[in-house]
Amino acid sequence: MHAKFNIDDVKGSTRYVIGNKFFYTAGLLQLYSRRLQTAHQYTEIKTQATHMVQSLGLDGMSSDESDHEDHKGEATYYILHKDWRSCQITAWLRMLDSLHLRLRYRGEWRATAGSWPHFRTTHLKESTRPAINELPVNFYSRDWYGARSTFMKGELKAKKQSVSLAIPSEYLK
Repeated sequence: MHAKFNIDDVKGSTRYVIGNKFFYTAGLLQLYSRRLQTAHQYTEIKTQATHMVQSLGLDGMSSDESDHEDHKGEATYYILHKDWRSCQITAWLRMLDSLHLRLRYRGEWRATAGSWPHFRTTHLKESTRPAINELPVNFYSRDWYGARSTFMKGELKAKKQSVSLAIPSEYLK
């Protein structure tokens, strides 16, 4: 279940060596890697899902904030909303997260070894990280993209050719 990739080839990868930035990037790398590995396990969606994850790169993964106090010591991580990202892309990423858990249970209700992904839930708080440049135009929220000035759209360099974001029906169940 291991997709091979070089960290230097990951779009948006930056190696931080000071402060807590290393851990921040390490968490995003783990999320990116897990989604990419999961995409490689399902031949029907492998090409499309791999392209999406690789196009988004490390900076396209949703960061989160933890809240330990309100949950009796059990950490809850709130996903920071990316206002620029389309709902269809978010649906693909959540589907990959669900498929990862399915692989972990192996369909037999017995978990494989290893630590589990931490509990992540949606939150209204928005990410402060900027949009990723040079994505297909339909990777961006239609409302968000439409509200950008001509100059900002030029800086974004969105690819005009859209990519199919339809999730195959057998994965919607």
